[in-house]
Amino acid sequence: MTILKMRAINHGTRKADKNRYCGPAVISSLTGITTAGASRLIRHINSRRTRVMGTHSWEVCKSLRLCGVTVKRIDHPTRHKITLARWLNQNIKERTPGRIFLIVAGNHWQLVSGRRYVCGRIGDVVSIKHPKVKRRARVTEVYEITAHGTLTIPTNITDNPSVSDHRKEQNRWRYKAKKLAKEWNLDIDNDWTVWNDEKTVFGNSETENHKDYPYYDDHESVTSENWRTIYRYCETIIDFMKEHNIKP
Repeated sequence: MTILKMRAINHGTRKADKNRYCGPAVISSLTGITTAGASRLIRHINSRRTRVMGTHSWEVCKSLRLCGVTVKRIDHPTRHKITLARWLNQNIKERTPGRIFLIVAGNHWQLVSGRRYVCGRIGDVVSIKHPKVKRRARVTEVYEITAHGTLTIPTNITDNPSVSDHRKEQNRWRYKAKKLAKEWNLDIDNDWTVWNDEKTVFGNSETENHKDYPYYDDHESVTSENWRTIYRYCETIIDFMKEHNIKP
């Protein structure tokens, strides 16, 4: 098992290397890449993003997973949200040195290991008693961070500003797929989870209930994270509709 450690946030040496928001900051602390590189990673995963400010949990978790980091959500009662100070006190025995927790508190990503703390707002690894730590913020999510092999940083994404080309291509296919779906009364459903940004194509009611419909009760066959693939699925369903004289 690879021993992970928290680092000071890496903002690089150039303005182009810096993103000042907390999602890229925790990715930077765990992997060592610059915050701008972390934001490119997030934009690669979520092709609809043009810039990274606030982040969804699935975006941060999937970005870490892409780097070889294992992210395990810990059951945490959300009905009665406790403060960060109380969470730290309740889990004092679990907070052993070397064990890293990724926490969302006060809509802010932060890392805790033993008595050490780091986040994008502070930048350096400090004590959990540091005055800038928002100890009264309410905890909403907790994850444990580990790595079972060598970190695999996708430098072709993190070090390449032209990664936006992939995003632009996905945006083009998204536009074409949604336009085609609207013309033929198809429905494209987005299912965002911690790990996936899956899209599924559904035909209209007549198509879905047709006895010869190739995807009857098998919607996983028309599910993908890639908009170009979704466009191809739309074309396949439309060909079926034309063949059986099914109107939009």
